[in-house]
Amino acid sequence: STEVAWDPWNDFPTWKIMQQYPDIGEDENARDFYTLWYTTSVNAPESLADHESFGGEDGSGWKRGHLTLHGVNYRPLVYFDGLLLQPYSTSSDDESGQDVGGMFTRRHYDLGVWPTAEKSSVNASSPLEILVLPPPDVGKPIPLNSTEVNDVYGLEMDQGGDHKLAKSGAVMQFTAGWDWIQSTKDRNVGGWEQVDISWTSGDIRLHDL
Repeated sequence: STEVAWDPWNDFPTWKIMQQYPDIGEDENARDFYTLWYTTSVNAPESLADHESFGGEDGSGWKRGHLTLHGVNYRPLVYFDGLLLQPYSTSSDDESGQDVGGMFTRRHYDLGVWPTAEKSSVNASSPLEILVLPPPDVGKPIPLNSTEVNDVYGLEMDQGGDHKLAKSGAVMQFTAGWDWIQSTKDRNVGGWEQVDISWTSGDIRLHDL
């Protein structure tokens, strides 16, 4: 095959490989290309399986699930069991309840109680889907010169490209290019920090933002 391939776990991509991917600020279709889906399933906590009063009428066998996204760039839409969840943290707009976006905000979601009437077995699972949208303003990279060394065009980049990426708020400005750092084609869209699910026996959970 004449197609250039590389192993993202072990290889650093060459310039020719990077040229195969569109820059989100220079290609009108790239925004859809870099809109990402993460999908998995959530199982009942193991503690429920050993609980004698699993799903009992006294409520002692029930658990409430809490999802935390520690870092997502830029705006996640979280669907649990097919329902769109709204975050209950500082990342949401007070009036609409919608996530306003941001790269460095931890987001918290209520997954409800387990089990439900539809899922009364400890072996049941629910789908968790996270759609990650790119920043509204992605900017464009601007090479400062046209020197070609090792097939690389423009060894130096303007700091933050055309600076329009800064309109998106607290994001990594260097992803649009900075000094010798080449621009990142997708501006680092996606989940970049850990994802946690915790379970509590009651409705109240104390945590830091």
